[in-house]
Parts: sequence; structure tokens; C-alpha cells
Amino acid sequence: MGKDGPSFWKCWRSKFETRAKYNEVGGCVENISIANNFANYFSEIYASNSIERAAALREEYLSMRSNYFGFPMSNDYVFTTELVSKIVSEIKVGRAADIDGLMGEHLIKAHPILPVILSKFFHLMVLSRHIPTAFGYSYIVPIPQRYRWNP
Repeated sequence: MGKDGPSFWKCWRSKFETRAKYNEVGGCVENISIANNFANYFSEIYASNSIERAAALREEYLSMRSNYFGFPMSNDYVFTTELVSKIVSEIKVGRAADIDGLMGEHLIKAHPILPVILSKFFHLMVLSRHIPTAFGYSYIVPIPQRYRWNP
């Protein structure tokens, strides 16, 4: 207990930590022979396919592709116009605008065709499995402490 920090940890490691040192890999102890054994092993395992095997795999792929109909859509992924309208109507007003200046009020007071367009857009995003990069853009406006409201 009276030891300084480095001496204490040196003593601790010698009593409680064991460091296994491996001097042998596959019966070899020299670095060159170990490396050669690894090279031989992996060159045998990962040998390229023959031309015949590549052609067979291509045929298998093409036969599977001909029966493929895309991403199976279940009712869990359906964006109906009613669902989008309900969500838009529940948006809270008086919030900060997004990076393009769009606010909740814009969506609520927009033309009634907007939920139809949005539902089709969301459906296409699910089908294509792609979300536009701009959906991730945002910014944070820091509020100095003296202007914060504490209820």
C-alpha cells in the first residue's frame, strides 16, 4: 500500500494478470515459416472458381432473378393518404423552421393534395429502400443561458 502508482500497478499485474505468450503457431516457431504456412493455407482455401463454376453460378442467379418481384410490402409499410393527413394535422405549431424555412404551419395550411403526394413519396422511398440525403440535414441554434425560459 505504501508504493507509488507505477510500482503498485507493476506489482498488481505480476500477481493478478497473466500474459500468454505464444511462441508457436501450427508447430512452427520462426516468423518466416509461420507466414508461409498462413499463405499456403489461405491460397488453398480461397482459390478462384473455374470458368464452369462461374457459368453455373451465373445461370443460377439469372433463374432466381426471373422469379424476383421486388421488396415484399406488408401492411406495416403502407403510407395511406389518411395516415399522412392525420400526422400532418397533429404537427405542433409555433416551432422553429427547418433548414429550408419550412414550418409546421406550412404543412397544415397547404393544399389538400399535399398528403396524397407525400404518401406516394414515402411509398416510393420504402420500395426503393432509399432516403434522400437532404432528409438528414438540420441545424441547431444555441440559446444563451440568459434567454432560456425556466418554468
